[in-house]
Amino acid sequence: MACYHEKYKIFKKIPNYYATKMIEIYESGYYAIEISAYCRNRLQNFTASGLPLDDDLRVRIKGKSFPKLDNRQGFFNTPASFNGTKQKNNLKTNIFIKYFEKGEKFIIEFDGKRTPRLKEIKVYPVQVKDNSIKFDLNIQAKDVNRSAWYTFVLMSIQAKTVSISAKCEKRFLDSDDLKVVIDHQIQYHPKKTRWGKEWYFRGAELKGQTKSAVFSIKPNKKNLNYIEIWADRKPILKEVVFQLASKKRDEEPEDVLRPYQHQDFPKRDYNRYDEVIIKAVNYWNEYFSRQKYPPSEFLDSNLVKAMIVRESQMGYFLSADNFDLMQIGNPADKTLAHMRPDHGYEESASEFVPQELRKTDSQKEYEYDHMSYSYPQDRKEPNADTIKDSIFWGVRWLFHKAQYMPQISKKPLERKWRTWKQAVIKYNSQIKDKFYQQDVYTLYELGVYYQRDINTGEIIKYRLWKKP
Repeated sequence: MACYHEKYKIFKKIPNYYATKMIEIYESGYYAIEISAYCRNRLQNFTASGLPLDDDLRVRIKGKSFPKLDNRQGFFNTPASFNGTKQKNNLKTNIFIKYFEKGEKFIIEFDGKRTPRLKEIKVYPVQVKDNSIKFDLNIQAKDVNRSAWYTFVLMSIQAKTVSISAKCEKRFLDSDDLKVVIDHQIQYHPKKTRWGKEWYFRGAELKGQTKSAVFSIKPNKKNLNYIEIWADRKPILKEVVFQLASKKRDEEPEDVLRPYQHQDFPKRDYNRYDEVIIKAVNYWNEYFSRQKYPPSEFLDSNLVKAMIVRESQMGYFLSADNFDLMQIGNPADKTLAHMRPDHGYEESASEFVPQELRKTDSQKEYEYDHMSYSYPQDRKEPNADTIKDSIFWGVRWLFHKAQYMPQISKKPLERKWRTWKQAVIKYNSQIKDKFYQQDVYTLYELGVYYQRDINTGEIIKYRLWKKP
């Protein structure tokens, strides 16, 4: 029986935004954050305008969003969200598992579309025994029709396997079935029959017996794993057990940069600003992930690191009083003039502005304005006076170059996103430098850097990192 740390019975419609009060962790350890909600599909849900649209509910924990692992766009239809198309007005429960330190504080935030109904939130400690985390559920689905039922979300936890036990009855015409999806990959039935191959646990086969199966879990660069369980009719989910990869939690930061080492200059530290890069990239990734029309793919800190080497050799090609690693302060480019409002470049540095973030009266009728709407209040206007400033505002300029508006005259406006490979080209104002993107991505993907002599045309090849 779980000893609840926090428990909220909500039973509340969430048409827009909702957040819990601040939750504080009293003892270090693994915790489960269990959230249950209903969402109707478009056939069950008609808006005031008469258009059938799904309910959707998105979750953020401690400011962290939960994207798809295959980099496709969308935060409202990921395994960690609640989606009417998948639920069909049936109750779905998401269990987020994370290690917290004593004294950590966080809130749980929700963004809703239409009228999703949040039922309950529970926060409770989970025990690690024999290097595993076990959930004794013994819960039966309420006669559903191929509906998303449970999702387990592993947050920065390395698990080797998950064991699932379920009981399915054979019924007239339509038996109980249970489907398992791990990190977007359906776990197919061992007998690849024409019918029902997506349902690993099948009532027609089990006939009321309990079956257990073990599935492997692979690590990924997002440090997230999704284990989805779908129900058809009335299967009983007995237990879910995660076998951890290590007795200790993963101590690595969520965004790890590749270490660089210059073969001809071994005393140069190309990793000295890794922490600054990670913080800047994480800040803007999270900022834009919360907005309407978020990026289809998070920016990788390793890409920014490769860009900095191309721009300034991690500062080793700059004078002692120059801290502009990302070269946003280059007078010839006028990047800082574009980024600063009231400098005559408002149109060229404008972008989509979400309704909730519009600050001035002039923006009430428009969704297109200068990028300064996004600037943190605790920072000076864009500058390159320090290493941190150059990287922070350089990353922001890259996000600006990554987005575009296909039809400004058409309302409502919709923001689109280029690939980061395309954005890298846009970042470099010298469009004629055809080697810029190639150099950045050769280093980013292969670890090889080409140093080009502008005067002689000589090319020297260096390897800064190797694939494991």
